[in-house]
Amino acid sequence: MWQDLLWLFDDPFSDLLLAGVLILAALQHRQMRLMQQRTNQLSFQVSELKMLIMTMPGSAPSVPDAPSVTSARPVHAI
Repeated sequence: MWQDLLWLFDDPFSDLLLAGVLILAALQHRQMRLMQQRTNQLSFQVSELKMLIMTMPGSAPSVPDAPSVTSARPVHAI
């Protein structure tokens, strides 16, 4: 069994291939970790913006004087 594993280290091509695979796996892990950190930062910033919008003076959940897009009647061209 050990002889089956030792041939990997005797062949320079397999050594380079193994090193390349390990480096690519490490880079992929780093990229995923950085993306997760950035996602968490953006999520936190969005929640902060929502809180700021909700606490703005004069902001109401619905404005009764604002025209509704769905209540507009279509204009027919003659």
